[in-house]
Amino acid sequence: MPIKFDIYPNPKRKNDTADTKYHARIITNRIVSEKTFADEISKASSLTPGDILGVLTELRSNIVTHLLQGERIHLPGIGYMELSIDNPEIDSDGPNFSSKRLKVKTIKFQPEKELKQEIRSKASFERIKETPHSAVRSEKDTTALLRKIFKENDMVTRKQLGLLMDYTPSKTYTLLRNLKNQGHVEEHGFTRVRLFKATPKLYDDNILNRLIESSEKK
Repeated sequence: MPIKFDIYPNPKRKNDTADTKYHARIITNRIVSEKTFADEISKASSLTPGDILGVLTELRSNIVTHLLQGERIHLPGIGYMELSIDNPEIDSDGPNFSSKRLKVKTIKFQPEKELKQEIRSKASFERIKETPHSAVRSEKDTTALLRKIFKENDMVTRKQLGLLMDYTPSKTYTLLRNLKNQGHVEEHGFTRVRLFKATPKLYDDNILNRLIESSEKK
């Protein structure tokens, strides 16, 4: 299946009079969950989905353990993982620097060369026929899309939801804030990674449509 993409204008700075330039962007329409992986691998092997989910859970646990030991992880055919830390300014009193000032910034991933080559050699692209970022989506369509996203994805980050709905960061923030305040989504996770999960109230038409309308105006 071709990878869907569309063309977007590059953001302009204030008072910029230069001609508008454009860039291509992949249209993400789905987040693949561990359940999907488990079902697909199960069909291609003798393992049950439960077996595979158990392996994935243990793999995650082992990844956490080894990263917390400062080790670099190599998954053959996939790539390398290692921690990256925030680098605070260290004054002339370096020998007395406290380790408490250090924080994990992110987990870096470096894909295997073979993985990149395989994807590049097999990838094909197709421009979408409609432009969701320029079209006005009705309340009904927006509501249906929002519910579809949470049915297919148990939890999503703010960035993932924005990509799936093709919303700007500010519009996504406003929508999630409204939904969370009214109890239509729950927020989980840590400071740097916040996850959002739907509640049964997400399917209350009387309230949800008003929240959608207020975010669409942003």
